[in-house]
Amino acid sequence: MPRPQHKNPGLPPRTATAPYNFIPLPSQVVRAVETPELLPSHGGTFDQERYQYSGFFEVELTTRSPLFIRCPLRRALFDLDEQGRDRHGQSVTADTPYPDRIRNIPDFFHRGVAERPVIPGSSLRGMLRTLLEIVGHGKMEQISERQLFFRTLDDSALGKAYGNRMVDGEGDAGDGYRPRTRPGFLRAAGDGTFQIEPCDLARVELEDVWQAFGLASESNLYDGTGPNATPRWAYQHQRVWVRLDPAGVQDHRHSADKRHPAGKYLRYWEVLEIRTVATAGYEEATLVLTGKVQKQHMAFVFLDRPGAQAFDVGSDIIERFCDDDQLSQWQESAFPCDQPTCNARRQPGHLRDGEPVFYLIEDGQLTFLGRAQMFRLPYQQRVIDLVPQDLRRPGDIDFADALFGYIRKSGYPADAKQGDPARAYAGRVSVTDAEFIPGQDGPWYCENPIRPKRLASPKPTAIQHYLVQTADETKIKNQVDNQLRHLQEHERQKESLKRVRKSLLHYDSNSGGTANTEPRGFKRYWHHQQPDIAAGPDDDISDAQDTQFRPVDIGKRFVFRVHFDSLAAEELGALCWILRPQGHPDRQFWHQLGMGKPLGMGSVSLETKLHLIDHRARYSKLFDGKRWMQGGTDPQPVGLWRGQNIPADREQTPDALLRAFEKAVLRGIGARPNERRLADTARVQMVLKMLDSAGQPPAQVRTLPLQGGDVAFQKRPVLPDPRGVGQNQDYRIPAPTPIVPGLGGAVLDDKALLGQITRFKGTGESHKLHALVDAIAKKDAPKERCGYAKLLMKEIKKHRSLKSDPKHVNAIWRKTLDQIIGEDCNDAVE
Repeated sequence: MPRPQHKNPGLPPRTATAPYNFIPLPSQVVRAVETPELLPSHGGTFDQERYQYSGFFEVELTTRSPLFIRCPLRRALFDLDEQGRDRHGQSVTADTPYPDRIRNIPDFFHRGVAERPVIPGSSLRGMLRTLLEIVGHGKMEQISERQLFFRTLDDSALGKAYGNRMVDGEGDAGDGYRPRTRPGFLRAAGDGTFQIEPCDLARVELEDVWQAFGLASESNLYDGTGPNATPRWAYQHQRVWVRLDPAGVQDHRHSADKRHPAGKYLRYWEVLEIRTVATAGYEEATLVLTGKVQKQHMAFVFLDRPGAQAFDVGSDIIERFCDDDQLSQWQESAFPCDQPTCNARRQPGHLRDGEPVFYLIEDGQLTFLGRAQMFRLPYQQRVIDLVPQDLRRPGDIDFADALFGYIRKSGYPADAKQGDPARAYAGRVSVTDAEFIPGQDGPWYCENPIRPKRLASPKPTAIQHYLVQTADETKIKNQVDNQLRHLQEHERQKESLKRVRKSLLHYDSNSGGTANTEPRGFKRYWHHQQPDIAAGPDDDISDAQDTQFRPVDIGKRFVFRVHFDSLAAEELGALCWILRPQGHPDRQFWHQLGMGKPLGMGSVSLETKLHLIDHRARYSKLFDGKRWMQGGTDPQPVGLWRGQNIPADREQTPDALLRAFEKAVLRGIGARPNERRLADTARVQMVLKMLDSAGQPPAQVRTLPLQGGDVAFQKRPVLPDPRGVGQNQDYRIPAPTPIVPGLGGAVLDDKALLGQITRFKGTGESHKLHALVDAIAKKDAPKERCGYAKLLMKEIKKHRSLKSDPKHVNAIWRKTLDQIIGEDCNDAVE
């Protein structure tokens, strides 16, 4: 089945910006080993020749933008935080200042001395593993298995999907809009389970409500203003008495100044009069006020239905309702623990006994519930369902698994015992903490803690950013222009944008076995040219999202080690690559870690030296002269591999190891003939662009405003892939100039190489063979390499002495020539 391909937006108003972007999912997973059993055991019974590399990297890290990793809490502060108290022992409320909240301690990570910052090895390990998962074409396994939530009534495809599940009717007379949700009271049983007791529902004008309570205006029903306003508990969920329309449920026409379009109808039971005291002939009910939205003019009353049969609510639904990603800040603020009675809820926003709720039944099953009639609805598909099966098989061992280890939650044989690599495998790479190098000036970016610009959690519900969008916007615009030439330009543009929004793909777009979309891939953040961290003086400082910290300054140096044991050449090459990304030599590639990456924080550069340890030499004797026997080699800096053939006596150099890793990955993905390096592939080009220290201009990586402007977030503009952000750069590594020392430093083009091969005279010119084979190996296409190699082999066979002499049979050039014929000729045929 063909995979969906993301298309960058073709209309200027449809181009989104963000401080992040995505590296696409790999075309296929590259496995380090075919089966878990082939991984080297930690007891030493494995292929010593293949897994021969042990040692460590000495790494110097330099901060290139402010860096912050929060220090863990001391036990006393942790206990206070568990009790819901601030650092002064007071109960945390919505009004607790952010500096007093225990989670906002400003200290950088340390091991007892606050003025001596330490970068934890776990953070460094995560930084390296994540990059290896991407570059090594690893599987996409760490992804949510839960359904996301959505709610929208706009004219996009997502709005249509929501409306189809939540609303019946076309809005016409006799077929008015009627929500499919139903009302009921949530009842808590003594064993911690819940039931819903169905009831009847009616609507009442807000004007009648505030007048019934003797208020001056509608605003007196709420605390705050705008969409953040919350109902006051003096009125929310209060018992009221209502006189209902005797005609019962019927269609009501709405004018243009109401929430529904002019000429449309909404079906409901109308409250003709509402009172706050018991009145003869009036029905007792519970008043429900929902959040403030534009043109809202009605509230709800829940009417008891005597004898209604209650039904069970699954614990999974209650738990999902209370999860952080579903429970909004508004709900936490509007439904505190002490309302409507003391300790009514376990935590702010949670459900309580007797809570009026709306619920949705689909296919005879309870789908979900909410506090508003049009509540947030779970998608029918989970995020992980959109990832192709062959990219998330638990049994596949990619390079990240092989080096850093894994624990399988599922997918392993039932008879797999503890310690079986099919079930779990300990990593062969460990990372130490990074220590602040003595002798530098003070480590801090600022003397006092600063309050950064407010950051929220990721929003994967933003389908236009997080999902592959395949609509060709330019093609849609051209179709509209051809069909509607009689309209003015601005009208045609409006129609184009409308059709584009309707073509957006969402989490339920994959139906009937068709893969219409998939997640955009691995999320990464851009380096910023001008990091802008501190919040402005006009920002509200009482919000629970605010925090404080004191980051490490720019230009500060730390040192750490990456230890490894029993690695294969390509595995050690993988470590070399992620520590020193291989791209164009004129560009610098930085890593990222810590907090505040959307603001430009956390950019770091690495300088690396490789130390290899020969275990046989190390443990063959105790002393090396007057020193302990270490069995180590001289450190070698990990730099840029330029693609040279590595002589056999240099097979342990970083260049040779990098070559082994890149070759393994390219072979695994079935690379094209011209893709001789990872940097030649489009996907790794995107990786290198996001690692590029030059970053992107602020306008290209800004967070979109939630509303207002041509590219406001609410208009759902599409995020282009990394190639569509800023200027394009060529990150490929230039091929080395084929200067052949054995031929007097001559530069061989195709004609010259062909001439040298066909004029080869045998043993008298054997000194030229290494240079000739080296020139053949530098050809880009397998077909070329194969042709030249076979031609040279044909010439060699004419000279028996070359063919049989052990000196030539075992020579480096002969091994390389055999390798080209054995591998590249097969590639050329394929």
